[in-house]
Amino acid sequence: MRKTSRNEEREVLETTINLCKEISWLASRSEQFIDLYDNFCKNNAEKDLIVSLIKRFRFLEDSEFSGAIEYLVEDIVTTPNLIDSETMVVSMTANESSDSGQFVLYYMKSFFEKYGWREHITVNTFGKSYRTYKKYKNARNIKNIVIIDEFIGTGSTALIRYNSIKKDFDNNGVPINIYIKTVATSCLGINFLKNAGINVSAQIILPQGITGFDNEKVKRINIKRMYKLEDYLSKSYGESLLPRMGYGQCQALYARENGNIPNNVFPVFWWPFKSNGVSRVPMFIRAMGDA
Repeated sequence: MRKTSRNEEREVLETTINLCKEISWLASRSEQFIDLYDNFCKNNAEKDLIVSLIKRFRFLEDSEFSGAIEYLVEDIVTTPNLIDSETMVVSMTANESSDSGQFVLYYMKSFFEKYGWREHITVNTFGKSYRTYKKYKNARNIKNIVIIDEFIGTGSTALIRYNSIKKDFDNNGVPINIYIKTVATSCLGINFLKNAGINVSAQIILPQGITGFDNEKVKRINIKRMYKLEDYLSKSYGESLLPRMGYGQCQALYARENGNIPNNVFPVFWWPFKSNGVSRVPMFIRAMGDA
């Protein structure tokens, strides 16, 4: 840890206090913020960049996340031509491992009941979609699939899930309408999916944290600054490489209380290893088995 003068210590403390007054969720992460702000940042420009990104963060406390889930359900039940008895709601989850898509699917249950949706079918992994359809096809006239998730980054995984489900139904001659609906997405992800012709919607659409703001000159300078900050992090963990600027260069700034932060978020906020191999406690937590 580098030595700091009393004036520098005072500046760090004042910045942290002022930010905590402005951003309520930061108080519980103030020590981690100070480590990033004071030990990683080597000049005022880098400090200013971190502060600006913190201010742009979309952090959902539990009550806000609950509200977003209700709006997601409202989006589904008010979509024209979607009827509960003709619809399967499918998690984007790939396997039986715990996943935010399954968490969202479970969280939606009471809100579906609130809106009078009782006859829809839920599927906890996308690969079971066609098998579940076959199980119910004699009892239900299933016409629609709504794929749900908490967060979409680049959109590439969502497209793979969509195409896999579509292929299963197409290969068996079953016409099906497929929608993708999520709590949050990067602007890159939703634009990618819309350009692929997919009916997709999200409750929160996030601009890229650096290139979504400011003029071209400032963007280029801040990208270089972020790369310098990322140089203080280890380049890999096991077989997982450090996702510079966030996986897929998403530059995402999204997290929820007690959640597993997406790897599309700038890794300075969640990657727990320094370049010298020493562990750090980052501002947000991601299970590194998912890195």
